[in-house]
Amino acid sequence: LITGLLNLRHRIADNIPDCIKKAIAPAIGMMLIYIGFGSNVSIYAEGNGYSEPFYVMRDFFGAMTPTFLKAEMGKEYTQMIISVITIFLGLFVIVHFHKRRNSAAVILGILTSSVFYWLSDYFILGRNPFRDAGKMSFVPDFGNMYRETLFNFDFSTFMNIGTYTIIMVLITFCIIDMFGTIGSLVGLAANAGMLDEKGKLSNIKQALLSDAVATVTGACTGSSTVVTFAESASGIQVGGRTGLTSFTTACLFALCIFISPLVAAIPPAATSTALIYIGVVMMQGLGKIDFRDIEQVTPVFIMMLAIAVSGSVGNGIGLGLVCYTIIKLISRKYREVTP
Repeated sequence: LITGLLNLRHRIADNIPDCIKKAIAPAIGMMLIYIGFGSNVSIYAEGNGYSEPFYVMRDFFGAMTPTFLKAEMGKEYTQMIISVITIFLGLFVIVHFHKRRNSAAVILGILTSSVFYWLSDYFILGRNPFRDAGKMSFVPDFGNMYRETLFNFDFSTFMNIGTYTIIMVLITFCIIDMFGTIGSLVGLAANAGMLDEKGKLSNIKQALLSDAVATVTGACTGSSTVVTFAESASGIQVGGRTGLTSFTTACLFALCIFISPLVAAIPPAATSTALIYIGVVMMQGLGKIDFRDIEQVTPVFIMMLAIAVSGSVGNGIGLGLVCYTIIKLISRKYREVTP
């Protein structure tokens, strides 16, 4: 929040090299695809005593043979197959309706794949697909939320780690949050076609400041860190461009508090279809990068790989900037490096 008020954040964003800016959106897209085929769908199986999850891309497609994976997973192997079919079914439905310019393509894909998963869960696995939803309440315990999280700060342990450690921790988290926000904001803006010919976003100062206010407010209410989410690309793809979109989304999220059991019934494999689809769309930004210039391609692909594998936009951009700077310095192109 302080760096935003001092105009430091948007100045840093404006001085990011153009090739890095153009690659942020594809990098986030690769991360979404990686999540969609990875951690978003995790299945615990009896084969390893339910100790570690099995993932679609790593374990299903990475298995030596289907027989080998079936022996490793046990009876949950059937659930893995159903999850894989669910993902691709939803993805194909989304692509079909996208080609027909249907703005509800993502929703239709999620609903179609969800229905398939529910039917498979009931008829093939013999389970109630809404078993977890029945354990939840439609009326949240606001009293407990007020007592346990709202402005319920505890700095006792934090103050005992030493002044130097406190300063380093604050700086580290500030840098990670700052680059993560800048990366997501620039990447999403590029995907929405909102960057000017110089690769800059108008009113970026106000956008970064609102993000900082939301982060501080979220911390005060005890929620998980409020940041600029890369998943917002799904709304951009169907035409979301203004603050009215964000406000409407916020209101719908608030209403979801009272229908959380219904939301919980949506299988992770169905939501993966949207992540993968949005990731593929964002990868189209690679066409704006000059692949003939090895000095640009090298830091770009290192950044893309780092963002996808680490899941951190800030860390990936930081690594990309370091590589870009070193390459330009050893190439004696000092004027292309900004302070």
